[in-house]
Amino acid sequence: MHKQIILISLLLSITTIYSQDFLIANVQQHDLWIGIGNPIFVIVEDIPCGSLIVSSDNGKISEVEGGFESYKCEKSAFIITPSHVGSAKIDIRVVKGRDTSYVGSRIFKVRALPEFIGYVGNIKNGTIDKKFLSVLKGVEAILDYENFPFEFDIVIKITCYSVVIIQNGQCSYFGEFSGNKFSEELKTKFLSLTENDKVIFIDIKAVAPDGIERNVRDVVLDIN
Repeated sequence: MHKQIILISLLLSITTIYSQDFLIANVQQHDLWIGIGNPIFVIVEDIPCGSLIVSSDNGKISEVEGGFESYKCEKSAFIITPSHVGSAKIDIRVVKGRDTSYVGSRIFKVRALPEFIGYVGNIKNGTIDKKFLSVLKGVEAILDYENFPFEFDIVIKITCYSVVIIQNGQCSYFGEFSGNKFSEELKTKFLSLTENDKVIFIDIKAVAPDGIERNVRDVVLDIN
């Protein structure tokens, strides 16, 4: 059903300029996202994909050989990776012999990636067993899928984080770490915790494919 809706949207997106139909359509969403590869279809009536020149004023565009397998489209598949937030104008030109003719364009809105949410052991906030916490590898982050209609599988790399341990209402430990891994010292500290102690991961920073370091939402865990 999802793919059928996409195909219908593609047909409705066809534009006619100078009596030649063309299509520039985002495969997954209406908007483009900064710093990641957004798949698009570019089709011009009666023109093979190899005769098209597709360009943009925002980022890079490259052709996908063989098309997008999941959408059963063998031709006219491209990836655009915008470099900044705002808009991206995609232009189509056709090569005929030694001549190049302009066909048309479409402007897309370019958005920043959604907020990063931290989690530990698939828990964003909540209770956790100290033994389970001590065997985990470290802090992770995902995009805010709940508040954004995001369909991309994005790799997010944690660059640093800090840990605060609260016992009996007082801060008993504070540590700063590079990367996302738990040190052996920290794992030992987790094993010494008792019920109702709190472990708070703060100052988490991460980088997505766009190369921009962002703050990640804190993670608050209660030991049960």
